[in-house]
Amino acid sequence: MDMTCRLAGAVALQAAVLRAKLPTFADRIARRRAIAWRYDRRLERLDLVPPREAPGTLHLQQAYAQLGFRAGAFPESHVTA
Repeated sequence: MDMTCRLAGAVALQAAVLRAKLPTFADRIARRRAIAWRYDRRLERLDLVPPREAPGTLHLQQAYAQLGFRAGAFPESHVTA
């Protein structure tokens, strides 16, 4: 079996898994945000400031800095956020 055939099978499997997860995606994100909100409330008592998710700025997070995106790189995401 050559590499292309194995990759095609892996891509098909990944697509099937993602397709199965897609209907619950919004619910999962909502649950994660609810859990994060509870953590935020508890951390406030310790005078800790957790990182915040600013709408439309995921590409500016430090974890993605190596990609080289700058503020304004995705103006549509800022408008819709």
